[in-house]
Amino acid sequence: MAILIFFHMVLMARPAAADSMPTSATGNNSSSHIVCMMGGGSHRHAGFTLIEILLVIVIMSVVTAMIAPSYFSVAVPSLEQQGRRLAQLLRLAAEETALEGRPMRWSARAHGYGFERIDAAGSWLLLRDHPFESFSLPAGISIADVQPVDVMNAGQSTSKRDEEPVFAHLTLMPEGIVEPASIVLADREGKQLTIVLRPGPAGIALDDGQLQ
Repeated sequence: MAILIFFHMVLMARPAAADSMPTSATGNNSSSHIVCMMGGGSHRHAGFTLIEILLVIVIMSVVTAMIAPSYFSVAVPSLEQQGRRLAQLLRLAAEETALEGRPMRWSARAHGYGFERIDAAGSWLLLRDHPFESFSLPAGISIADVQPVDVMNAGQSTSKRDEEPVFAHLTLMPEGIVEPASIVLADREGKQLTIVLRPGPAGIALDDGQLQ
């Protein structure tokens, strides 16, 4: 849009072709007619000048430089975006656990996570329905730490289709969060983000929403 407006301004600023054409003296009508037929007068001013083209290129370069960082920052998933996604899923899982009166377990892998629920036989079953289906973290982001680690069955995958073993569990109970817990996400640059799970109204949230 900015480029189109600029083109319009350039066209308005350029002198009209008719105003720039030299006037002929009386008696030279035939010469003027020949010049017009050959296109010698009008076509000389039909295109853009070199300065106008260079100026448009400069404007386009400036606009591209302003838009490109915003585009790529949105296209590439960030550590904070993944942290907020996981925190929201944990809140939904906690609410569903309280409503149904059945515990739900979050299982952590190095580069992904999933949610489990106890089936009729008393075994933990990996959920596959949205929004609790298994999720793989984007490249460059991983789960660095989980505290405390539920050592029961940790290190065993709950599904043969999982490429990575589960190294930690956090169990959400119907009565709410019993003891404090934390999940640390990290990226390839060494930045970390912590999701804290606290008993009471504090609930589940990012650690002050700040990257460490």
